[in-house]
Amino acid sequence: MRFFLAGIIILLLSACLSEPDCLVIATNNLRISLKNAGTGAAQKVLFSFIKVSGTDTTFFSKDSVTALILPVDPLAPRTTFKFQYGTVLNSKPIQRTDSVTLAYATQIVIISPSCGAAVYHTNLTVFATSFTIEPKVVNSQLSTRATSNLEIKL
Repeated sequence: MRFFLAGIIILLLSACLSEPDCLVIATNNLRISLKNAGTGAAQKVLFSFIKVSGTDTTFFSKDSVTALILPVDPLAPRTTFKFQYGTVLNSKPIQRTDSVTLAYATQIVIISPSCGAAVYHTNLTVFATSFTIEPKVVNSQLSTRATSNLEIKL
């Protein structure tokens, strides 16, 4: 009788295995890590403002940060980020304004009829930039699992 009961429980639990996983890791959030140009270590930066094309929002930072999470425009093949930030040049603090335009491909993937579709942004590349050192793409797919997609050295 115990084996019969255990068999029924295993049969019921295995029915759950036929359902697809609806875990979606797609996102339109770009993860940016800020690095020191000389050492490659994390660099704290205070941004006066950050503007993102495709949005009316201006992002502000009250504290110095070593990383940013900013949205890309899901309806466009490119997004431009304009940064105004403080830095030190020849031992003098100055305000700088730089920008980077990223290009990417957008793919709609149907996971299953019960899960629906997800929008993936892949093939991330630097299209244009005004930074002295060109930002480096470290992960070309936007994903909730990515720790960083773009590395900017200041």
